Amino acid sequence: MPREKRAISAALTLSEFFETGYIQKRTKVRYLEGEIGGLVQQYIQFKHPERLDSVTIHQIERNLSRLNLWLASTDIHDIDHLKQYDVVRFIQGLDSRKKGCIHLMLMHLKGFFRYLYNTKLIPTNITAAIPTDNYRNQAKLPSYLFRK
Repeated sequence: MPREKRAISAALTLSEFFETGYIQKRTKVRYLEGEIGGLVQQYIQFKHPERLDSVTIHQIERNLSRLNLWLASTDIHDIDHLKQYDVVRFIQGLDSRKKGCIHLMLMHLKGFFRYLYNTKLIPTNITAAIPTDNYRNQAKLPSYLFRK
């Protein structure tokens, strides 16, 4: 991990400790259980012919796994019980300091729910409830501007 990223990570961890009084352990979660988890796996298989990079596939799986875990914790295990309101609540619970992560999550959610609607697995188009963001990839400063 480059020095700048380590410094940013340390600052975020320290600010989290000051705000909450504890440091939340970060774990990589892969929860693709139940009916919704099966639909996530179908969607990932649907994405494979698009020749996406393995990192992109992993990001999609991780983000939709987080959604599935959150839905399971709120006792929503069936796609028929999923409402637009639930998706909006999930999005509101994301860390607002991580703009890039939120942007990717919104893109992956839109793609997943568009797939479910187009394949007639859900009767309503939930993508209308997913907000758009105005995230722009931040330009990187050239490395010669930094001291080494």
